Parts: sequence; structure tokens; C-alpha cells
Amino acid sequence: MSKLDVATRLWKGPRHMKLHNQTSHAADILRSVSPRAEDHMLCCLIVRRTFRLQQGELKPTPDEPWSIEQAPTETELGVMPGDKGVYSGGVDVLIGGTVRQPNGQAAPRLDVALEVGRSFHRRIAVLGERSWQRNDEGELVMSEPAPFKSMELSYANAFGGVVDTDYGVPMPYSANPLGKGFYLSAESAVGQPLPNLEDPAHLIETANDFPDPIGCGYYPMTGGLRAAAALDHPEAEAIAKRTMSPQQRPDPSPGSGDALNPEQVKPTLFNMAHPNMIIEPSKAPESGDRVRLSHGLRDGDLEFLLPEIAAHAHVQLENRDYVFPLHLDQIGLVAGKGRVMLSQRCVFEYRLVKQERRFVTLYDGPAPDPIPTSYRHELKTHWEHSWEDPAATD
Repeated sequence: MSKLDVATRLWKGPRHMKLHNQTSHAADILRSVSPRAEDHMLCCLIVRRTFRLQQGELKPTPDEPWSIEQAPTETELGVMPGDKGVYSGGVDVLIGGTVRQPNGQAAPRLDVALEVGRSFHRRIAVLGERSWQRNDEGELVMSEPAPFKSMELSYANAFGGVVDTDYGVPMPYSANPLGKGFYLSAESAVGQPLPNLEDPAHLIETANDFPDPIGCGYYPMTGGLRAAAALDHPEAEAIAKRTMSPQQRPDPSPGSGDALNPEQVKPTLFNMAHPNMIIEPSKAPESGDRVRLSHGLRDGDLEFLLPEIAAHAHVQLENRDYVFPLHLDQIGLVAGKGRVMLSQRCVFEYRLVKQERRFVTLYDGPAPDPIPTSYRHELKTHWEHSWEDPAATD
């Protein structure tokens, strides 16, 4: 039986792995074929908790669930590319919504700080509307940024865009086609806008500067930075070069010609954040760590201490059972609304056994040791088919 056959049979119905959610959080399980063997499957349990920041404390909002979807889904942090039932490489930090000037006073610039725990720090220069102009000497210069009171944190306001070419085919800036500020020539840039979100350490100075876009919310699966950052391959540098404009591409190298193998693909390929907004697993924040997005609320910073969110999954495969802890994999911050999303997941592998009943139960709290006897179910009562039902399949 091929892996495709196994996967096809797996998706025929929910009886192959059932989820019993004992919490108030949104949760779901996704399954995929294991790369190790045709008779092994991967199961990924995803949990999404939502909160509102009220008087400096996070208040759970289970009545405002955050989607768990395999298809692309519109959210307050942009378009979520779709959940994948695989391992991810670290903790995604996703920011969106609207930042505001202090006291509601319009100003041409706002410096925003993002801090998660002790080691993750990012800065964003938020600038008012600007455009490229010719000065009296005919030089291309930036106009002064216009004062503003609020600005949306989105890829539409970061560097990037799509330009027309002499061949009649639009050319996107592959790292961020949604943005603005990308032009192929100084002449085509005249009168055109610049981005509002920039890296304060690498501000745009000329029309020939082509920076990476600032990281905001969900980064597109097709974004040019994703593959370049997630491949441990000699051609990864060449892929990165192809995200630049033609003016910045160095002379092409002959390349190694080596084929890409699965071991050279990092788990971060499946993360949803901008590559610069992923916290490596060894530095993942813990309960009690401070999270702060400056100017993220109308009257101040979006700031809180990461709450205790321990959870675990009890997996019962007929007469065998295991307990797995869930790990933090996403932190979502919606500026202007004080909304927070914390996502967790665990991935486990199991061997397919014909007509075996499989059951996952989600619990709050740390994983117990040993497994309580009360966790074990009489699985036969959870399916409408009996053991002898010839129509039942794996």
C-alpha cells in the first residue's frame, strides 16, 4: 500500500482518531503520513487560547475562538496560510492591528518596540506617508513623512509591491508582493509611495535600496524569504538572491547541482511567521516572561506576563496509552484591541493497526506521571461500529 493510499484511507472519516476536548479552548487534530514508514502516521494536536488584556491582566475569552483551519483563513493578523499537521521550528511571534501615537497627538514618526522574554527584541520605525520626489537639483529624494495618529501593522505598509515591466508582465517583489516602495528605476519611483514600516537600523536611503520587509502577522507560504531561511542547502543563497530586484542580484553562480533532500528542509518551513519573527526552541518564552508591544493600546503599551498555559494530551491506541505535553508555538498580538492569541501543539507518531480505535483527550495542566487510570476509556463505546463490522476500515 502506498503512502497516498494510506492517507486517502485515513481521511475517510473521523473514526480513525477521535478528539475529546476537556478544556474551554479551541482545539483540533490534523493527520498526515509519516515520512518514516507507510504504516505510520503523524497526528498533530493544535490548541488556540484567546485573551483580552484588561487592566494589565489577560482575561480568557473562550467565546472568541481563533480558527484552526487547513485552508487559508482571514484573521486579525492577516491571512493565515492554513494549519499543517507537522512539526514547527520554534515559536511564531505575530503582530497586527493598529499602533497609536502617545496622547493621540499626530507626529511624523513612531518607534515601536516588541519584546518577548529576555532574548527576543525587535524594533520598527513607523513613518507617515512619504513619496519619492525630484529636488531643485533633479535628485531623487524622499518627502518628509506626514504626521499621523495611528498606523496599521501589516505587510501592505512594509517594503515590497508589484511593478510593471517593459514586457507587459507585472513583477512582484517576491519577499512581499503586498507592500509598497519597490520600483525598478528612479524614474518610475517619482511620485510613488515609500513604506510606512521599516527597520530603524537599516532605513531606506535611495531608490536602489531593497530591504527585507518588516515582520508583521502571518507570512505567506509563497513569500520569498521563507524558503531561503528554511533550507540547509548550497542553493539557499541563490534562492535568497532571487528575492532581490534585478539591480541587486550578483552575477549568478554555477550552483552545486545537488538535489534537495528532506533532511535539508528545516521545520521552520512550516512556521507561519516571518523568518525574523521566529523564536528558536531553546529560547522559547516561559510562564512569567514579559511580553510587550509598545504603543499597542490606545492609552499605552500592550504588555502582560505570559500566563501558565500547561496542557497535555492523553493518547489511547486501543490498549496502549501515552501522555504528551503541548508546547507553545505561536504568540499573536492584535494592537489597538488588546487581543492575544496563544497557540500550542504536540505532534506524535503512531503505527496503523487494522481496526484499532484511537482516542486523544486534551486536558489542562502539566502532564501527569504515572498516567491516571481514570484517563483510560472503554473505546468500544465511542464508535457506532462494532469490532466485527466488515464495513469498518482503517
